[in-house]
Amino acid sequence: MSTSQRVTLRRLREVFRLINEVKELGSDHRVWRLHALRGLIGLIDGQVGISLDLRNLKPGIVPQFIEPLDIGWAGEREQGYFKAYANSGASLDDPGTHALLALQKRTRFATASREQLIPDKVWYSAPAVQDYRRLGKVDGFLTSVATVGPGVLHGFILYRPWGGRPFQLRERKLSRIFHAELLRALKDHSPDPASQLNALPPRLQQVARLILEGLSAKESAARLELSVQTVQSYSKAIYNRLNLHTRGEFMAHFLARPRRPLVLPSGFGDF
Repeated sequence: MSTSQRVTLRRLREVFRLINEVKELGSDHRVWRLHALRGLIGLIDGQVGISLDLRNLKPGIVPQFIEPLDIGWAGEREQGYFKAYANSGASLDDPGTHALLALQKRTRFATASREQLIPDKVWYSAPAVQDYRRLGKVDGFLTSVATVGPGVLHGFILYRPWGGRPFQLRERKLSRIFHAELLRALKDHSPDPASQLNALPPRLQQVARLILEGLSAKESAARLELSVQTVQSYSKAIYNRLNLHTRGEFMAHFLARPRRPLVLPSGFGDF
């Protein structure tokens, strides 16, 4: 594999930095989805980003966008061609739609470029390409999609300008890594640390709160009028209950910034 197609450590850091930024935006899906698309465009040198959050992706039915989001068009005219396409029945004969249906049958999660999915001859002879994409000044694409329910798709599609260079393996890898981590974040329903602390038995709560104050086992024992050995046993019980292993892990877990749930727009059902 050529060096240019390897995912470098610097690029991986950029992917995870973007993921962390998306997580920080929390439950406002209008904000984090926009930030994610902008970040991905920058990561893989794209131009236009469109959410592929769809329902009713079934043969013979026009798919519906869930809270449509599209950015990066050359101008309002070009964006208008896309909106006309999205609101028409043209997608039924679109090779891109056919490719998504075929992907959905084969796998629940896929990342691919246009060249992998659709031959040049089929792509450039399709009216949906000539009448919408060419006029919208977009051409080659990279898409990553996940089936999250019957006929329901979550993902994105990123375009380059008409006549631009195709997306390469390295860019597909970066997009897939990002999307996989995003899916993990969306599925993360782990309890908030504060609620975990409140769920502990009273004596374990006391010890846990003293640890968070920075007291040693000896100092905690004196405060609670217990033996050091008893406090150490309580501490071990706390770590076991929370699936943690050390005092450092415990401190990091509870002193980290509170987690905000990362959610999708309504229309997905139970993700």
